[in-house]
Amino acid sequence: MKLFGPEGGTRLAAYSLIGRTAIEAALALTTGLLLARFAWLIAAPGDGASALPQIPAVSGAAGNQSSLALLTQTDPFRPSAAEPSQIAVPTSLNLKIAGLRWSDGAAWTSSAVLILPDNTQKRFSIGDQIVSGAVLETVAADRVFLRFNGQLQELLLNDPDKPLFAGSSSSSSATSVSIQPAQPAPPTSSAPPAGSSLAPVTPALLLTDVEMHPELRNGAVAGYRLSPRGQGHFQSAGLEAGDLVLRVNGASIEGMGPEAIQSAVMSSQSIALDVVRNGAIVRLRLSPDSGLSQ
Repeated sequence: MKLFGPEGGTRLAAYSLIGRTAIEAALALTTGLLLARFAWLIAAPGDGASALPQIPAVSGAAGNQSSLALLTQTDPFRPSAAEPSQIAVPTSLNLKIAGLRWSDGAAWTSSAVLILPDNTQKRFSIGDQIVSGAVLETVAADRVFLRFNGQLQELLLNDPDKPLFAGSSSSSSATSVSIQPAQPAPPTSSAPPAGSSLAPVTPALLLTDVEMHPELRNGAVAGYRLSPRGQGHFQSAGLEAGDLVLRVNGASIEGMGPEAIQSAVMSSQSIALDVVRNGAIVRLRLSPDSGLSQ
C-alpha cells in the first residue's frame, strides 16, 4: 500500500477524517453519559430520604406524659434552662430571693440576691456556693435553681410558703396571726384621722398592708419600694405607692432583709421612716396615737 503520491495522500486524508470522527463521537458519548447521570441525580437523588431514622410513634397515656414532661422541663429558647433530665423540687433550705438579675442571652451574667438563714443578703452568680452543699445552678425570670447534695431544687421569687412577713399570704391569715405588740386603743380614746373611718394605724398593723420590693444597686439591696395590699392601712397611714424606704429609725436598711426590718419596726411603739418621694427625701413618723405624720 502506497502512502505517498496522489493515492497515498487521499488515503491519509480519509484516515484522518475517520479518526477525527471517532474521537468526536467518543467525546459526544461521554458528554451525553455525564449529562444523563447529572440529570438522574437531580431527578432521583437516591435513597437518602429512606435512610433517615424512623421515630416510632408514641400513643396513649405514655405519649401524653412524655410530651408534657418535655414541655415543662425544657426551654428550647434559653440555654440557661434547668436540665431536662431532672425535675426540680422545692428547696428545703431556709432561703429567700431578695432580687434577680436575669439575662436570656448570656447565662453567666445572671445573678441572684438571696436572703440567707442568718438574715443577711448576698449576691450569687451561677456556680457560686450558697451554703454548704448547695450551689447556684440556674437563674430564671421568676426563680432560681440550685444543686443541693446532688439534687436539683428550685426557689421561687414569690413563694407563697415563704412570705416576707408572717401572715402576709392573705388578709384572713394576717388577722389570725396577731403581730401587734399591744391591743389598739378603744375607739373612744382617740379619734380616727381626718377623712378616714379606720382606727389609728400602729406600726404592726401597717406591716400587714405593705408589700416590699427590693431596689438593687451594684448588686446589693439599697432600699425597698412600698406598695399597698388593699386593706386600707397603707393609705390611712399616709404612705403613697412607690415610696422608697431608705432608713428605719435612722438606721440604713441597705443590705437588710425583710425580717430585720420587721424586727426593727416591731421593737418600738413608734417608728421613723426616711422615704424618697417624688425625688425628695421625706421623714415620716408613725405612732399608735398620732398615726403617720411628716
